[in-house]
Amino acid sequence: MDVEAIYKEARALLEGHFILSSGNHSNRYLQSAKVLEDPKRAEKLARELARQIRESGLEVDTVCAPALGGVLAGYELARALGVRSIFVERKEGEMQLRRGFEVTPGEKVLICEDIITTGGSAMEAARIIESLGAEVVGFAALANRGFCRRQGSDKAAKPQCKLPQDKPFYALADFEFAMYSPEECPMCAEGSKAVKPGSRGN
Repeated sequence: MDVEAIYKEARALLEGHFILSSGNHSNRYLQSAKVLEDPKRAEKLARELARQIRESGLEVDTVCAPALGGVLAGYELARALGVRSIFVERKEGEMQLRRGFEVTPGEKVLICEDIITTGGSAMEAARIIESLGAEVVGFAALANRGFCRRQGSDKAAKPQCKLPQDKPFYALADFEFAMYSPEECPMCAEGSKAVKPGSRGN
């Protein structure tokens, strides 16, 4: 599956001058909401991700996504796997399991995002799930920004990766973009003004 072509077709691989959620700048940006707005496309991507997970032999009872960005990806992946879908969300700055969702001791939970960069939000979700007694068995995302090593890739994890090395991480493709601190950004040096897209910007 040519995931980059799918993102481009959906106009979800943006080029310009962007402020990332980390505060760094980049000339490219992934906007997975544009990919997931088409249910047929979302189903196609989730089915491929589910195929990888099933073929690896990983047992999953429930898919849990961090809101907001991961909710659609998590739901579609759960549907493709034939398991339950739940999500965690921020309240007063902290991730919480709300809306009547519950997990049970020993329940095998897969954390799913639309995009994983360093895995910070995924790890917040994992800590909540584990604090309630369930077992986090792995992580998944449609796209990997290249900091963490995904299953089937020979690229090593970078120091910024926050995902545990002893649990599998499944993703459809690696997207490695140049990133710059605002002080060292060549686009800023040329006078270009950065914009902040995505769920935390617009």
